[in-house]
Amino acid sequence: VLTRQTPYSPEVGARLLAIRLELARDWLPADDPVVRMAFRNPDEDALDAARRLVYGSRIADVGFRRDLLDSGRRAVTGSQDAM
Repeated sequence: VLTRQTPYSPEVGARLLAIRLELARDWLPADDPVVRMAFRNPDEDALDAARRLVYGSRIADVGFRRDLLDSGRRAVTGSQDAM
């Protein structure tokens, strides 16, 4: 699946991610790395953060995913991609 183009709706992805970000914000401490990396500031809305992450990412591009897989862990950890 990671190396094939699949139907994808960025807006649906953003809305699903927003639910998870809201749960993370509710259950994790404010200084948790997930919360700090996902939200620009404590007042950012979960849906706004999710849209910023989803629409700012190239992860939906199958070529980008293939490059990450082919290049290994260092490429993934060194990536500047939003996701």
